[in-house]
Amino acid sequence: MNKLSDLVHKLSEFIHKLSEFIHELSELIHELSEFIHKLSEFIHELSEFIHELSELIHGFPSSYASFRSSMADRRNPFQDRETSRPRDPPTPAPIPAARPLAQAHWKLKPPMRPSTSRISPQR
Repeated sequence: MNKLSDLVHKLSEFIHKLSEFIHELSELIHELSEFIHKLSEFIHELSEFIHELSELIHGFPSSYASFRSSMADRRNPFQDRETSRPRDPPTPAPIPAARPLAQAHWKLKPPMRPSTSRISPQR
């Protein structure tokens, strides 16, 4: 009889754990359904946005073609007028000095002694 009561007790524990698992699983399924609902709302809003964008762009190809033809008439700023060959694009501005005041002072009033040189033989 003792073994039977142990089995019944273990079976009741198992059923209790199974019911807890089923409860947790139902909560997860509920959260998943909420997520799917929010995702479907997002996809619907995205499709509406894409539809509005396509309506906005609908007249774009004809206006773009007229824009391209007007741009073809203009001279290329990087084309040399005399030789009709491409010239080099303008060089970028130099990088600013790391310590402008110190470098300006060094250029305006350089040291007079050779010992201040970095490669001075007197060191």
